[in-house]
Amino acid sequence: MRRNLKHYLNDQCSRVLRNLPYPIKQKAKGFPPISSTDHKSIMAVLCSHKQFLEGLWSLWSWMRYLSPIMSAVLLFDGKVTSEQKKLFQKLFPGGSLLELDTFLAGRPLPFYLKRFILGNWTGKKFAAVFELQKDFDVLYSDCDVIAFSNPDEIIDSIKFNRSAYLHDTVAYPLDPWLFRRAEKEGIPVSNHFNSGLIYVPKGEMRESLLESMLGDWQSDFNTHFSEQTLFSTLLDWKSSIPLPQQRYVLSWQGVWIFQKDLNCRDLVCRHYTGPMRHRMYLSAYPFLLNQIKAEKLDSSRA
Repeated sequence: MRRNLKHYLNDQCSRVLRNLPYPIKQKAKGFPPISSTDHKSIMAVLCSHKQFLEGLWSLWSWMRYLSPIMSAVLLFDGKVTSEQKKLFQKLFPGGSLLELDTFLAGRPLPFYLKRFILGNWTGKKFAAVFELQKDFDVLYSDCDVIAFSNPDEIIDSIKFNRSAYLHDTVAYPLDPWLFRRAEKEGIPVSNHFNSGLIYVPKGEMRESLLESMLGDWQSDFNTHFSEQTLFSTLLDWKSSIPLPQQRYVLSWQGVWIFQKDLNCRDLVCRHYTGPMRHRMYLSAYPFLLNQIKAEKLDSSRA
């Protein structure tokens, strides 16, 4: 009874904390600009209309390390305002701000992928990455993933042309229908695959395999894990690698209100999923701002 009450109270506190209007979000508007030139590789972050500032935080945190080799792309699930467009162009000169619906409408999507988009709430995310990887090497990140240091392992993946993904130590349930379909194709599927951060070399996800997976898919088969199961199936399982879980982190450390959080200094990045979202605002964002201040100070002394 006490344990259940403890979980309930913590869940309620976490829900309140992650939905507070944190003023620190606005600090993204003052970030130093990062020019984005044309590259064969892109850094793509997805955000909703309400998460626009979070999208800027995430994309900026990655691009300060990857701008020499990747172009900046923000996938926006909504209608972009003129103010948002101006802010994006200020922070990422030469970058691409893509309205997700407009982008997908301009692509020759097969009927089974259109059906998946309509039937699964993460379908647009999957379709966007699938379409982008036809033309580019793609590093995809959810907007609640923040980078703190140079992603050496991802840079190695780009160099050696192999896919990589965020490893979830807590195994999640696979989509049973898609899992059975992957078994028929002779493809092992990892239930430790997390699609919050994925690197996909150009053309690795084959349309012929996607058709085999989704050709007769129906929304009746829909689950919360359909999109992650699809990603895990379509990446080349013979060469795809999980990123080191001690450096590329999806952790529940700090989920309790009074529990000590992980030190951002020790991480390359962290995925702040729903129950951990308040830690992104309370720990990750302040850490990133302190990094910016320190870099400005070092620059002024040079």
